[in-house]
Amino acid sequence: MPGRRNAFTLVELLVVIAIIGILVALLLPAVQAAREAARRADCSNRLKQIGLAAHNFHSAYDRFPPGYLGPKPQAPVPPWSGQFVGALTHLLPYLEIDTVHENLDAERWNYGNISIFDVERLGEGYWVRTDAWTAAQAKLRALCCPSENEARPARTLITIHLFYDSAAAEVIEAGGRYADESAEVLGRTHYLGVAGGMGKTGNAYWDTWAGVFTNRSQNGFKDVRDGSSNTLLFGENVGGDSGHGDGQHFVFSWAGCGMAATGWGIGEGWWQWTARHPGIVQFCLVDGSVRAVAETIDRGVFQAASGMSDGQIAPLD
Repeated sequence: MPGRRNAFTLVELLVVIAIIGILVALLLPAVQAAREAARRADCSNRLKQIGLAAHNFHSAYDRFPPGYLGPKPQAPVPPWSGQFVGALTHLLPYLEIDTVHENLDAERWNYGNISIFDVERLGEGYWVRTDAWTAAQAKLRALCCPSENEARPARTLITIHLFYDSAAAEVIEAGGRYADESAEVLGRTHYLGVAGGMGKTGNAYWDTWAGVFTNRSQNGFKDVRDGSSNTLLFGENVGGDSGHGDGQHFVFSWAGCGMAATGWGIGEGWWQWTARHPGIVQFCLVDGSVRAVAETIDRGVFQAASGMSDGQIAPLD
C-alpha cells in the first residue's frame, strides 16, 4: 500500500534507546543491592562460624582462646617477646582448617620445645619460626569478608599489641607497621576478636572495659558478667588508612592480629573498626548471635558493649 512504513524513524529509535537506558539505570542499583545483601548474609554466616568455633574451643578448654600471645607480664614493645599468634590461630581446627593449624606448630622442638600456642610460656615469635611463617601465608576464605577485595594493595600488619605508655600517659596500639614489605605475603583476615575499650594494659581506667580477648587472656563464659547476649566477641574489620596522609592502607594478618580495641570507635583508620557493608559493621556476640551495628553508634555505647564486666548494659539498636 502506498505510504506504508517498514522501519522505525530515527526519532522513534532514539526514544526506544532512551527508554531502555532508563530501565537499565533503574535495574542496576537493584541488582547491586541484591548482590550486596547476599554478600552481607554470607559475611554474617562466616562471622557466626567463627563464633561457634570459639564456643567449641571453650567446650574443649573451658575458656576462650587468648587475644594474642604477647609479653608476659604485659609490657611495651619492642623488643618483641612472645609468640604473638592471635585468637584466630587457636580456632582453625574448629573451622576445619586443621592442616594449617598443625603446620604452624610443626617444628616446635626447634624453638625450645615451646608450642606456638602455649599461653603459659614465652616462645619465639611466629615470624621467626620458618614453618609458622610459611603456614601464615595461607589464604583462608573463611576469615575474609566477601564484600572486600582480598587482593587490594595494602600493608599487612604482622600483629597487634596494646600497651600502656606511662610516660605518655596513654594506651598505644602497635602493629606490623614496623614490618617491611615481607609481611605482605601473609594471609589476611577481615574478622578480629574484641579486646574491649583498650584491652587489658595495666591502666586501671581503661581496664574497666577489658573485653574477652586480651594479651594471654584465659577468659570464659563465667567472666562475661555483663551477659553473653550483651557483650561483643568478634567483629568485622577490613583495615583502614595509615593515619599519616600517605595514602597507604593497612590490613590484618590472620596469624598475628587476633583482636582490636573499641576505644577509637568505628571509622576509616586501621586502628578503628571498618566494614564494606553500607552503614553497618557486623559483630558476633558472646552468645553466638550476629548483630549489625550502625557506623553512627555512640562511641561510649560501643565501648560499653565491648567490655565483658564493666557493669554497663549497652543497647546496640
